[in-house]
This record gives sequence, C-alpha cells and structure tokens, in this order.
Amino acid sequence: MNLKYGVISSIENEKVLVFITEDNILLDKLHLLNGEYKPPKVGEEVVCIVDKDGSGLCLKGYFRKETLPPSDVVYQNKLTDQINISVTSEGLVIEATNIILKGDVNIQGNLNVTGKIDASGTVTAGGVVLS
Repeated sequence: MNLKYGVISSIENEKVLVFITEDNILLDKLHLLNGEYKPPKVGEEVVCIVDKDGSGLCLKGYFRKETLPPSDVVYQNKLTDQINISVTSEGLVIEATNIILKGDVNIQGNLNVTGKIDASGTVTAGGVVLS
C-alpha cells in the first residue's frame, strides 16, 4: 500500500475518481471512508491509500499552509461554502444564511439580538402576554 496525493476528478455513487499528478494516472472509483458523509469536491486535493493495482481508499482533503484554519479555532467543520460550524475562543459559532431549529429551545442566560424579531403565536415577556 502506498500513499498518493491527487485531485478529485469526479464523484459518482459515493465513490470518487482521483487524478494522481505525480504518476499522471487516474485512479478509478476509490471508496471514501465510512462515517460522516461529506464527499470531497471536484478539484479538491486529497490523500489516497492505494495498492499496486490502483485499488484503495480516498482519505479526503488535508490542510496546507495556505488553507489552515485561524489559530483560535479549536474545531471547525465547513459543511458547505455557506455553512460553517466552529469552536473558537468566542464559543460555538454557527455561520449560515438560514438556521431552522425544530422542537423546543430553552436558553439559560442572556439573549442578545441584532436585527429584528418576528414571532407568530403568543409571546410572553415578564408576565406580559402579547398576542
């Protein structure tokens, strides 16, 4: 088994085609590791473990000097270009255009809002009921 560095050429049915630049070859239909499903993007640099027949696993992307997260980030999961979850010195940071919470939400502590609040149904604040 050898480690190979390559670039994702295409993705189909949870398998990836990887172009290995150092050998100028295209590895056909490598499996992704099991677990959280987050396939790499076409064009993303990846690391693969392959045998002499070209079979193996795609281990997905890796950090390079120019793609390192900020130094105050303890954990980061960039789900898409628009959705990012991270733990920083500020706390848990969720960045998204639209966040939908289903179910009851209980907040213990202060709630600070920048922007407007829209509510439907009954709103109770300090014993005052707004309908």
